[in-house]
Amino acid sequence: MPRRVLTKLIQDAGIPISDMTVRRRLKSLGFEVRCPVKKPKLTETMKKKRLWQWAKQFRNWTKEDWEKVYFSDESSIEILMDKSTFVRRRRGKKYHAYCIVERVKHPLKIIIWSVISSKGIGRLHIGEGTMRQDQYTKVLKTKLLPQIGEWFPNGEEYTYLYV
Repeated sequence: MPRRVLTKLIQDAGIPISDMTVRRRLKSLGFEVRCPVKKPKLTETMKKKRLWQWAKQFRNWTKEDWEKVYFSDESSIEILMDKSTFVRRRRGKKYHAYCIVERVKHPLKIIIWSVISSKGIGRLHIGEGTMRQDQYTKVLKTKLLPQIGEWFPNGEEYTYLYV
């Protein structure tokens, strides 16, 4: 809840308090100004539907079934990308060095990819930029398939689960 909204709620309850007092109290309690985390907006109905579908699909699986499963995922990191939103400053100090965040117009983007299963964590692949179809195919051939071969060396059945 934003500090100003909290201040207004307290004031509306008949307690005389300044915004600065609320700010100092929040700070003393360990609250800091941070950028919010971004995530897709899912309604409760959407969450329940997804969970139900997933649970229904795998409701009859045994421990042995899950031991044959592997997952892969990737994440991207942008080097020198400015994620800060807030700077505390006084009026007229907008362009002082401590109030400016320098940024790179096109930050370097690194893609990290790997695979995981009950047998362990697989090979890590680090690439640059956005992973295109041909790059992804190469990662699957050079990283995933050899790892699957190590985990299931005797031709055992295995399942790739895309979540």
